[in-house]
Amino acid sequence: MAASRSLAFLLIVVATRNIETEGVARYSVVLAAATMCGILADAGTSTAITRLVSRAPDRAPAVLGGTLLASGLAGLVMYGLGFAYFAGTNTITTPGDWAVGGLQVVGAAVLSSLTAALAGHGELVRRAWVQFTAQAVSFGGGAVVLAAGGTVRWALAALAAGPVFGIVASIPGIFAVGAWPARLTIDRGEVRDLVHHSLPFAALAGMAVIVSRADLLLLAVLSDAAETTRYELAVRAIDSTSFVTLALATPAVFLLSRRLAVGDVEAAQRAFDVLTHTMFVLGVGLSALVAPLATQLSRVAYGSAYGSSGRPLAVLGSVAWATLLVAALGGLLTSSESPRKVVPLGVLMLVINGVLVAALLPPFEAVGAAVATAITQVLAVGIYARVALQLTGVRMRPPALRVVASGLVAAAAAWVTRDLPLFLPMALALGLYASGLLATGAVDRHDVGRVRQLLAR
Repeated sequence: MAASRSLAFLLIVVATRNIETEGVARYSVVLAAATMCGILADAGTSTAITRLVSRAPDRAPAVLGGTLLASGLAGLVMYGLGFAYFAGTNTITTPGDWAVGGLQVVGAAVLSSLTAALAGHGELVRRAWVQFTAQAVSFGGGAVVLAAGGTVRWALAALAAGPVFGIVASIPGIFAVGAWPARLTIDRGEVRDLVHHSLPFAALAGMAVIVSRADLLLLAVLSDAAETTRYELAVRAIDSTSFVTLALATPAVFLLSRRLAVGDVEAAQRAFDVLTHTMFVLGVGLSALVAPLATQLSRVAYGSAYGSSGRPLAVLGSVAWATLLVAALGGLLTSSESPRKVVPLGVLMLVINGVLVAALLPPFEAVGAAVATAITQVLAVGIYARVALQLTGVRMRPPALRVVASGLVAAAAAWVTRDLPLFLPMALALGLYASGLLATGAVDRHDVGRVRQLLAR
């Protein structure tokens, strides 16, 4: 849900106004490491579970019963590797910080399997509320702690507690759809089968998390707390605007997977056209707002002391459209009937991003990390689209020039009026963008109906 991402952003906003820069950096590095370890512990299994259960709902109890304990064990392994990172590197964050906040990885590994089973049964609203419960405790609870004068360690404790509350909240739904297993064990056959199905999803997930989080961990080692915080604030601001991926990507995977499973490429193409058009319209609008107004947005959100985070934010904001399209294409790739062919693609993107980070981060620090991420996202759009066409027969339509033109006009207006009170350039840019979309016919009332149909599936 949109509120889940917003709560993470809210916590960082509260942190910048209630604790010192060093404390913000400590929390940010633990959160980045937990996010990275959590996705690596999941290793694509949650997407595989959604795919398997959507095609064979009766299999859910066996899948969960045989793999839930293995998921928790994978979380424990990544928790241990986190200790190795913090003990072996010279960062502002201590192993003690990780000992508290890193526990989030273990609970999240189990929770992701449960919510995947709900998604596989089509219980997308129930799944969203379970995830929101976990995020509300992790980030909303942390924000309350910091606002009340608590320390970073207590905020990290809230981060770790979130998945536990999410697991409890998921149990009624799991029972309701008949997915609760008769017994919990580590079934080697189920684990092996799940790993077999999850490998391509792990490749895409691994690429995404390393591109989005590894650079911050490297920056924490090579630079100081101020530069680390500067980049984290930019990333969190962009992440708070990407809620649309949560609202549309999961229903899209569910729908595309079913359509492609029966060979209905035409229906899959129609659904994908709606998804990508919506993502592009929203992404260009975000870019038109964030890129020219990044410094002002940073000052309003985090305080005047953190206005320098505007430069990396402007870079990341300029490719918000690409970030959303990559999410849509990733959903299409994971829905294909030959998902294992995606593995080399994940490796290729990791290599590209690794080269860019190695070249740009050391000399340019936060801005260099942002540029590396931006270039990777733009390249990923073209590469993912080409591979998706080969694997699924579904084509990504060329971007609508009317949307691009409307976005450029809005961005130019925001830039020219950027020194005025923030609400004025934002209102002007939004008004011009919406007017341009309607006047050129880039968006009409039928588009809204198509999005509703997609979400209803």
